Amino acid sequence: MATKTVKQTGDTTVAGGGELGRTGLNSWGGQVREEFLRELQGIKGIRVYREMRDNDAVVGAILTAIELLIRNVTWRVEAADDSQEAVRAKDLVETSLNRMSFTWKDTLSEILSMLVYGWSWLETVYEKREDDGLLGWKKWAIRGQETLIKWEFDPEGGIQGMWQSTSTRPAPVLIPIDRSLLFRTRIERNNPEGYSILRRAYRSWFYKKRIEEIEGIAIERDMTGVPVLIPPEGVDLWNTKDSVAVTSLANAEKVVRSLKRDQHEGIVIGFGWELKLLTTGGRRQMDITGVIERYDRRIAMSTLADFILMGSERVGSFALARTKSDIFVLAVGAYLEGITEVINTFAIRRLMDLNSIPKELSPKLVPGTIEHVDLVELGGYITSLAGAGAPLFPDPELEKYLRRVANLPQPPEEQEAAPASIVTEKRVEVDL
Repeated sequence: MATKTVKQTGDTTVAGGGELGRTGLNSWGGQVREEFLRELQGIKGIRVYREMRDNDAVVGAILTAIELLIRNVTWRVEAADDSQEAVRAKDLVETSLNRMSFTWKDTLSEILSMLVYGWSWLETVYEKREDDGLLGWKKWAIRGQETLIKWEFDPEGGIQGMWQSTSTRPAPVLIPIDRSLLFRTRIERNNPEGYSILRRAYRSWFYKKRIEEIEGIAIERDMTGVPVLIPPEGVDLWNTKDSVAVTSLANAEKVVRSLKRDQHEGIVIGFGWELKLLTTGGRRQMDITGVIERYDRRIAMSTLADFILMGSERVGSFALARTKSDIFVLAVGAYLEGITEVINTFAIRRLMDLNSIPKELSPKLVPGTIEHVDLVELGGYITSLAGAGAPLFPDPELEKYLRRVANLPQPPEEQEAAPASIVTEKRVEVDL
């Protein structure tokens, strides 16, 4: 069938030609401007997200839960097929992961910084192995988000690299994408900066932070009172032409601003001065605790992790908590799948290319399940299947899965390689 040639104005051939459109990413000079809040753009946004991660208890609990769930997953490398070449390629990936200068779980922690900032950039560093002469991974080195200067794009909007500057090497350096791994929580318009899972929680965190600061000031003032320093009769503190009055006013303001109740409390004032404390009786018309708890719920809801607050609020049934936690686990599983796809698509295939291993022999890194399997429910399900006549055993793969989810040891290799069943031939005599 002949290919139809489509032309545009100016005699530009479309069929078989380059791209006409663009992703529409709002960027200029390597700077991405998709974020409409100025305080969350560029390095300012990175600092805000870091403060949210390190200073907020609810945000910290959510991020810790996600990281521990993913770090607890067991990983395995699966060969492309049963051939010796595929098995050798699998061994190359396994040994390379085990020989890296950082442990696999520590590398995962660096990758998971994408949750906070929306993206994480790891440079793949290779080394020649002495035992077999092949190239393996030396490490996947994190390139901190705060060291980003700008992005390098091609004319079509493709990501070509990251320009980095650090305190020890201030001169900008381009780290090309073909030597790196870019992990993102989600991709929109091929934005290299992804989308922080804390973005939708920012507004709630912003108001919560300021309300907590006001609450702390209010508690301090309720305990100490509002200090009032009264000058002696005849002293006009507002006479700006009198140098003594100006100095006295400045000293008085310094005293009332620095007065606190602590182990160093106390004040010395001159003759005729009087110090009073105005108090409110410790009562507030506004329920500050309820307001802060509302913002905590919204922060947790934005990441599908509001189940972590159910115990503290003393409301909610066990069934509801389990449903919410199941949804959270599914969301974490999606992040895990995204990490796995990047590793299989780019890290492993590049390693195969460097060692001249055919693409079809590329192994895959496969994560285990995140969710906790209820063994009682699983046992009941298997029993029901067996009762319905489903042929479940012997099945080596099923047996290995059941052992794995129950944290039981796998059978020895010689036992696993043995025939599942032995059929003996018997002589049957039939009277004719």
